[in-house]
Amino acid sequence: IFITGGNQFFPISLETLRVGGSLDRTNIHTNGNIEVVEMRGMFDSVLMAGGPNTQYQFPSSANGFNNFATLPSVTVSGVGQGASSFVNSVIAARFLGDVRITLPDISNALPFGLAATRIDSVTTTFADGVEVLDPATTSMAWGDYQVRVGFVVPT
Repeated sequence: IFITGGNQFFPISLETLRVGGSLDRTNIHTNGNIEVVEMRGMFDSVLMAGGPNTQYQFPSSANGFNNFATLPSVTVSGVGQGASSFVNSVIAARFLGDVRITLPDISNALPFGLAATRIDSVTTTFADGVEVLDPATTSMAWGDYQVRVGFVVPT
């Protein structure tokens, strides 16, 4: 799904993306913001605000991203029964606000996760507990699940 139009300063945005279940093998790209994102799970999918329409991989740079595009609120709440709910998926924008991820698959075999120039906060619920990250400047990795601040790949 590509939501395009407008220009760099007045791009077309999406107010709310609410998925009753999960995104599965879905690519969603907007030229502008996606104000609120809520879903139970995300599998083999890409969600990008202001990202290039040709980008389907986990970005390691801000090249091609709209300087003004944001994802202020993202929640992947979990599919239930202790099952992995965020698997081989990418959420990226120039700016990510408050992000909540439930049960990422940390042994996915491929790097996946969140990427932005700036991220306000990330709360990740793992099978063994909750990890809260205020990623002012540091990229982090838990197995294959990564949070890329400044689009920097964790070392």
